Amino acid sequence: MEVYIKSGKVVKVVALPNQETRQYFAKVKKNLFPKYEGLKLAKAEKLSAKTKVDGCTGATFSTLAVQKNVKAALDYYNKNK
Repeated sequence: MEVYIKSGKVVKVVALPNQETRQYFAKVKKNLFPKYEGLKLAKAEKLSAKTKVDGCTGATFSTLAVQKNVKAALDYYNKNK
């Protein structure tokens, strides 16, 4: 997963090749990725801490994997900016 950050905001989240089930990951990609776009880092961190996200029903494991990876990217950015 790549998380693009500019001027203290998430610009976009991009999926890299993965082993998630396509149909579930498609839900996450469609419904969760756009929620990060334009968020300031503090709000993006709050969103990444959620375990249930609207629009991602049935894709719990994919959602959790994305949330965990976005959080890791935000943590890395904060430590290395």
